[in-house]
This record gives sequence, structure tokens and C-alpha cells, in this order.
Amino acid sequence: MRRAVHMPATLGVIAGEYKPLYRAWATDLSLNGVGLLTEHDVPINTFLHVNLEAKAGEELLMPIRICYVSKLLGMTYRIGGTFSFSQPNDRNPLLF
Repeated sequence: MRRAVHMPATLGVIAGEYKPLYRAWATDLSLNGVGLLTEHDVPINTFLHVNLEAKAGEELLMPIRICYVSKLLGMTYRIGGTFSFSQPNDRNPLLF
């Protein structure tokens, strides 16, 4: 089940500290992942972290694997990311 959200987010990597690479707009959340809109064609199977700070009120980095990318309009892409936690219980309860 997905829950609609409307909030800014960033996609980035952790290299010592979090380095944002892409601005995004989160459109939906589920227990398994997140839907995003971006202006970048992010490669499928890329592992990134999505920062959902707007939801949590503080930096909230969630590891994701890009599962699909679909071009919508011009330079707008719909991205689906599956959470990729090391442990099933690593999901942050702030999301739900």
C-alpha cells in the first residue's frame, strides 16, 4: 500500500558524509520504497540514499536501489526506489 506525500527530497551518496547529487520531489511512500520525480535520468540499479528531511524534520537518510525510471515530460522523470536495508527492522518508524 502506498501513501501519497508531497515533499522535497534529495538523492545522494554517503562518502564519509551525505553528498546530495539530485534534487527530487517525493510523491509516495510505502513500506518497500519511495516514488520520486526528478530532472535527471538516474540509472536503474543505482544504489543511493534519499533524504526525507521534510518528512522527519531532521536529516533522514534511507538507502534505496533505483528500480525503474520513466520519462514523463521534457526533463521530468518518474523514479521508483526500493528501500535496501541491511536488516528488515532498519525501517525508520517516522515514515509510517
